[in-house]
Amino acid sequence: MFNVSELRKLPSLMIFQNRSSHLQYVSSEVCFDFFKPSQRMVKESEVRPNGDSSNCNMFEGESNHFTDTKLWSLIVRTVSYLFITSSLEEFPIVLASTIGVLDGMMEVEDIKLKTMLESYGQMDLARKGPFRALQIVSILIFTLKNLIDKHEKNESKDKSDCQQLVLIQLALAAAFIFMGRFVERCLKSSPLNYCPLLPSVLVFVEWCASILDSIEVYATINRVKQLFLTFLMCLLNF
Repeated sequence: MFNVSELRKLPSLMIFQNRSSHLQYVSSEVCFDFFKPSQRMVKESEVRPNGDSSNCNMFEGESNHFTDTKLWSLIVRTVSYLFITSSLEEFPIVLASTIGVLDGMMEVEDIKLKTMLESYGQMDLARKGPFRALQIVSILIFTLKNLIDKHEKNESKDKSDCQQLVLIQLALAAAFIFMGRFVERCLKSSPLNYCPLLPSVLVFVEWCASILDSIEVYATINRVKQLFLTFLMCLLNF
């Protein structure tokens, strides 16, 4: 049995294990353009390394389509750059691969999308719902809160903590990119309240409303400002 201290280390262990593994479906040929956040990324099949035929179908399997995709590993890899001290040069590359898989998911119909977002189907048949989307939002919120709290705690000690500011800005950018996709997909559902992504969007919007002051402070660079404004424009169409 794990004790409390060991359980607290599990997220870090998962991140380190993910970073130490080689993800063949991360392509260095594609880099995310933060000034064109709505631009659709190429499909995973187009960035797959030569000779890799094991991942031809991004929705393999019949049980849980979401866990059979590469999205979860890519999300962990993306977030890892915000927790582990390292070069951030590869962050736009990993983010591009992650958004590429996400864009593919956003193209399917509501019923299939809901199936992809099921996370407890194999363990508890009575527990149904798009919990994976809520888990993504929870990760984004936890990451941002952790970075912001850490910066505010250390701000008085180190006024030149540029690295921490960059991490917060990248985390904000990633969050608005993800949630912008979620909002756009919700708008394609008819009626809107049938979209399985709607609960996660509402959770994120409510949380954003509680930290608007912090967003204004940290979203100072053009790329984050543009992403935030793009996200707000999507919400206005709700």
